[in-house]
Amino acid sequence: MLALNQRILLQLWWTDTTNVAGGWHDEDDLVQFATNSAWKASNTGWLVYEDEGCYVLAGRMTDDGKNVGLIERIPKMAVTRKNIIHQAGND
Repeated sequence: MLALNQRILLQLWWTDTTNVAGGWHDEDDLVQFATNSAWKASNTGWLVYEDEGCYVLAGRMTDDGKNVGLIERIPKMAVTRKNIIHQAGND
């Protein structure tokens, strides 16, 4: 986990995977699914972990930074844009 003074409040825009569940699908269904736009998503949270493959954002964090909640792992390859909202130490 990143040290408290290294954490930033970050907004990420990313492309999510999609799936179709249930039932049988014919060729028309498959073509529409395959050529339809991917899902666009965004998340805002405290960057608590980062490596070469992912960002991990936490939606909640205790004041001392020792505990986080509402965490989400977002693959870096899916990220289309990012914006730093707040950097620790810039209060």
